[in-house]
Amino acid sequence: TLSIHSFPTRRSSDLQNYLLTTAFISRLESLAPTLAHLTALRSHPTYTNFVKRFQLPIYFQLRFKEIVTNVERTLDGGSGGGEVFLLSESESIRKALVRCWSEDVYLQELAGRFWRLTLQVSRFSVTPFFA
Repeated sequence: TLSIHSFPTRRSSDLQNYLLTTAFISRLESLAPTLAHLTALRSHPTYTNFVKRFQLPIYFQLRFKEIVTNVERTLDGGSGGGEVFLLSESESIRKALVRCWSEDVYLQELAGRFWRLTLQVSRFSVTPFFA
């Protein structure tokens, strides 16, 4: 059996498994000859139970915590120089924003949540002064 229910704990390998599985499912769905067949496939209990096992909300919560915790640590730690920005705080915010949308974190199915996280992280004042 596939160990998909443990999706949140092994984020990178399970993310790849999820992406491969959804690509396979999309390909399988494309073989449905009619919309009625596609609807029947998607409403089948095995299909719906399988899709529910991915636990995407938990995956997002773990990513949210990871990204926000890194920013909060930097904000609590004080100022220093960043790679691109003068302040390490601004640099940490920039890295968090890049991380939200990186291909090893972002999932299209969670686009709304990642957009909201982007807005939450970017509410901190990011200085326009570069190092």
